[in-house]
Amino acid sequence: MNRPITRLQARICMAMMVVPVALSGGGSAAAEGAAAGSTSQGVMMNTGYSSARSGVFAAADLSPNALSAVAQVDAASGTVRITGTVSKGAGQPVTVMVIRPSGGIDYVDQTSSSSDGQYEFQYVLEEMSPRGTYLVKVGGSGGDTLVTTEFTYSAISQPTPPPVSVPEAPGAQPTQPSQPPAVQPGSVPLYVVDASSLSAVNTAGPGPVTIKVPAGNEGVKLPYNAGELLGSRSLIIHSGAVSVEIQPKVLSDLVKLKAGESLEGAAISFIVQELNVSEAEKQLPQRTAGTRMTTAGQVLDLDLALHTQSGTAVRLSSFSEPIEVSFGFDENREKRLMGVYYWNEQQGAWEYMGGALDTTETRLIAKLPHFSTFAVLEYHKAFADVPAGHWAQETITTLAARHIVFGVSDTMFAPSRQVSRAEFAALLVRTLSLQTSGKVTHSFQDVPTSSWFASEVAAAYDAGLIQGKSAKAFEPHAGMTREEMAVMLVRAYELSRGASAMSSSTIRYEDQNEIASWAQAHISRGTAAGLLNGAGGSRFLPKASASRAEAAQAVANMLTALEG
Repeated sequence: MNRPITRLQARICMAMMVVPVALSGGGSAAAEGAAAGSTSQGVMMNTGYSSARSGVFAAADLSPNALSAVAQVDAASGTVRITGTVSKGAGQPVTVMVIRPSGGIDYVDQTSSSSDGQYEFQYVLEEMSPRGTYLVKVGGSGGDTLVTTEFTYSAISQPTPPPVSVPEAPGAQPTQPSQPPAVQPGSVPLYVVDASSLSAVNTAGPGPVTIKVPAGNEGVKLPYNAGELLGSRSLIIHSGAVSVEIQPKVLSDLVKLKAGESLEGAAISFIVQELNVSEAEKQLPQRTAGTRMTTAGQVLDLDLALHTQSGTAVRLSSFSEPIEVSFGFDENREKRLMGVYYWNEQQGAWEYMGGALDTTETRLIAKLPHFSTFAVLEYHKAFADVPAGHWAQETITTLAARHIVFGVSDTMFAPSRQVSRAEFAALLVRTLSLQTSGKVTHSFQDVPTSSWFASEVAAAYDAGLIQGKSAKAFEPHAGMTREEMAVMLVRAYELSRGASAMSSSTIRYEDQNEIASWAQAHISRGTAAGLLNGAGGSRFLPKASASRAEAAQAVANMLTALEG
């Protein structure tokens, strides 16, 4: 049983030192490096003048007022054992205080050193004691004799991702993310950044706050009011080979989950655990119907949570502003076929989340709307009717890897078939990652809610990309003409970049007079932006049918312009 704190012990506790995290200057403020005077399951000594790490002490190392301390915990029984040496020998008073990961006091006791200057404390953690790194402070007979060390309660477990399947049906919709298994911040070593460190950035120059997590830690522990302390600055965390950028509003939203409750002793944890890629590879499905899926980079479990002093944790099911995560990948893989996927436990499948190469093409960047288990995967889809050498083969393969285009079956793409109005609307919605509000605002009677394209048509209509053939008819199965496709494509580009980003072209096609008046300006702007080309020579052929392969190429042109 933990002992009560006496007045003497309280005074000793107050005298024990706390070392703040240093911030780097410049355009961004960085909290980096481990706090001086602490080590994980290590040995510390205090000579009365300075603190230093040491693994083994010889008798000559100890100054007249020196203390040494070693803290260990048995994960199975929860037994904590704290031992050390007092240089003054027998009968010297020694006081110990153990601080929980949440910041509260877990144990306080006092003893006297034995005849050979040795001392020992032992106690058992309670069943509900939080997992994590406990700080141990040991004081002697003088205020200058202080030593700190720590121990970590519980070990890290790394789950293996389950088997994988990838839906191929057109119009497949992402489901709400299932809550990932809770990662207890106490079960992994975390780098602690205190409130004073974050507050200091208010006087620094503009730019994001950057935290570099020292090796040996798997995340960061932040004060619960980190969002408020950051102000308008984003928070960039570099942890091992992973980088994330979190907007302050997300951290503030996390705190709102406990609105009206006391947050004394609360903290926010961000944890990133890299899972075993080779094990994930074994769980991927075998190649079927021209589909091949392999791991191509990191497999990560990401967790962001608010922990109260009582040990409860809350998490956001979705972020009000996406969190940008940078993933590493194998340079020998095909970059154009890679993407970031998350494990959807409800569906039992990996679900595509997107991803784009950074400017150096050495990292894959994804903007994630929630946290879970994520992986960089390479997805190769081959269609029997789009062989190597087909003029659109590379485009179709690339867009299939981004889950923008789908086949008419598992093995066929039908590249020469006329693209329908519903199909092209769906292409644009997937390309721009548009979401529906969940409320149908159009009055098209030929777009039943049970159809595969219902949500895509609703999203395209809400975004202003499409209009009906009449107030009540969209004609989803009707074929698209080249001029209709051009208008929708330009609207999509302007939605993403803004209308001011486009200018009119001076190019006039030989069949310019055949272009409908409502399409003239759009085709002019699309040609100037490089989105559109003539169908043969200097003719546009506005009334000609647009094929599925041509639709794919048009979308690829827009992506190149948007991402270039």
